[in-house]
Amino acid sequence: MPLLFSKKINPYSAYAVWKITETEAHLLDLCHTKPPEMQSAKRLEWMVSRILVKYLCELCNLTFNGITNLPTGRPVLINNQAEISITHSFPFAATLINLRKKCGIDIELERQKMLRVQHKFLHNDEQQYQDNLEILTKIWSAKEVIFKVHGRKNLSFKDEVSLKFDSENNATGRILKSQFEMDIPIRYERVLDYWLCYSI
Repeated sequence: MPLLFSKKINPYSAYAVWKITETEAHLLDLCHTKPPEMQSAKRLEWMVSRILVKYLCELCNLTFNGITNLPTGRPVLINNQAEISITHSFPFAATLINLRKKCGIDIELERQKMLRVQHKFLHNDEQQYQDNLEILTKIWSAKEVIFKVHGRKNLSFKDEVSLKFDSENNATGRILKSQFEMDIPIRYERVLDYWLCYSI
């Protein structure tokens, strides 16, 4: 099975990354749950994400009873208080588990599209990163993570989320919503041509 790697971030959090090369029939044998009707690649991602979450539950000595989604779209474990996050960008899928707090994970390929839409997500404090494709990808990915930690509620990437880089692989995201501020530590890792970004 092409589980690329998994990693314990700390005693209460871990992630896993998978590169999808299997057929749907093979993944169905591993997943044991039929995916909903959707486009083929999405079905593969859906199954792999569940395989990975189950794997992380076992890694953390938790019983896996399946996944459901809140009305906001955030995935949650059934009958378990541990928090999870799921991301996919075919052919990659990744999941994160945290036993203590809400978490977020995202995987992104550097794409020229980031240059075209940067005006929609760059905060005023991030203007120095205009036209830098690598940094723009890292900022977008971090804001996806922050959006997931926040709970997938209304959140403006441009006006209510800012990012400060602490080092090449670490940053601090800040939610600047009216009457609500929150700092979220972020870490980056390179996965082939992709950036993996997650909350710590």
